[in-house]
Amino acid sequence: MLLLAERYKMKVLKMMCSGIIADHMIACSEENKEMNEFSSEMHVLAMRTSSGGSPHGDHMDESLAENVVDQVKQLSQRIRRVSLSRT
Repeated sequence: MLLLAERYKMKVLKMMCSGIIADHMIACSEENKEMNEFSSEMHVLAMRTSSGGSPHGDHMDESLAENVVDQVKQLSQRIRRVSLSRT
């Protein structure tokens, strides 16, 4: 859903999905492992939902997956910082 929300500019759905995933990442004890798995899953899903016969489709899908992964990483880091500053 997160990739589709990013692709079709669905801001509310993207915000909700990003928050759920970031919250899950923070809750996991092995956060780096979870983030690596998330990143690889996003790349696989982006390739599966590629934009068809477009000559630049693969590059756009790879870029889309990278943007989503980077945004979730930043969000989880910000949430973690706020959580730590309040304790």
